[in-house]
Amino acid sequence: MVIFSRRHFRFLLALLIFAPLVFDSPFSIARENKKSNLKPAAAKDILLYRGMGIATFCTARQVGVEFPQSITIASSTFAQVLDAVHGGVVESAGKEKLSYNQLRRGAETQLLVGALNSCPDQLPKDVKKKVSEAYKKLKKNKR
Repeated sequence: MVIFSRRHFRFLLALLIFAPLVFDSPFSIARENKKSNLKPAAAKDILLYRGMGIATFCTARQVGVEFPQSITIASSTFAQVLDAVHGGVVESAGKEKLSYNQLRRGAETQLLVGALNSCPDQLPKDVKKKVSEAYKKLKKNKR
């Protein structure tokens, strides 16, 4: 059962894109309020943003958004939140601020692994195979 139609999803996406032009975005407000009080993203923060990103990706794919756009939207949002709320600093990566590209690539990797578990039918076959193989190697190397 599809909760949102394609038209609803496009409307919500347009709101997300154009709202910051009309109103102060939550990200700019967070930056202004916390410039000196930014805390690195802890594991619980990453888990929350990862879950939101996976839900965004899976929902976008279910309503017909193509794979490249779906993963870009979800991983970019994940990276933007990390940058705005935590100043681009992730606890598990040390005390250095990560670049936006580093944040986005890390987010994309986490979202692909999460999608493999949450909505595997929404991943293209070649991507699913690569992610699955990389995940198995990672698990094997951790032992």
